[in-house]
Amino acid sequence: MLVVGKLQEWNTEDLVAIIGPRKASKAECMVAYSLARKCAEKGKIVVSGLAEGIDTYAHRGALDGGGQTIAILSTSIDENIFPSFNQQLAKDIKEKGSLIHLFELSSRAADKKFGKIKHEKPRYILRLLERDIYLAYICPTIMAVSNKKITGGTRWGVNYALHFNKDVWQYNNNGKPINLNYVKAEVDWTMELQYLLKSPI
Repeated sequence: MLVVGKLQEWNTEDLVAIIGPRKASKAECMVAYSLARKCAEKGKIVVSGLAEGIDTYAHRGALDGGGQTIAILSTSIDENIFPSFNQQLAKDIKEKGSLIHLFELSSRAADKKFGKIKHEKPRYILRLLERDIYLAYICPTIMAVSNKKITGGTRWGVNYALHFNKDVWQYNNNGKPINLNYVKAEVDWTMELQYLLKSPI
């Protein structure tokens, strides 16, 4: 693992992950931005994955709030930033926060050195899931922004966060939170009134 940027050390208790789908609605993205900005203004460090959608807005919200943010990447330092349109955002993050490269070798170099993984999914896809698991491992609080059933990498992050006994929340596109520690199951927004608790921010 390689940490690149100004922020080289941090208090784990200050980490707050904000994650969600790449193809998020504008309303969901603005919720992520607002949550991140509020967290930054309270001295929290926003952690996400630099992906399109929720991740991008979370990092930008933290920076605009005058705070620090950490991007956990599934790529090595010698690989291009993905998605490519976030290259400038990655530079901005390094100036006030950090990029965490979980892997020393690129997926292609690792395949050459160790052989391809015997799995239905290629190494670079599995690394995305490993990124989500690592995020859930290091952050005491995880906020998933999604107005519907949580799927994809966000689901991996949420499920592992619950497994690690972290404080896990889901926010809909109106910014209303549900504490998933009390649900421990697939979230149905019809249960909103029953499980609506005070947001950690």
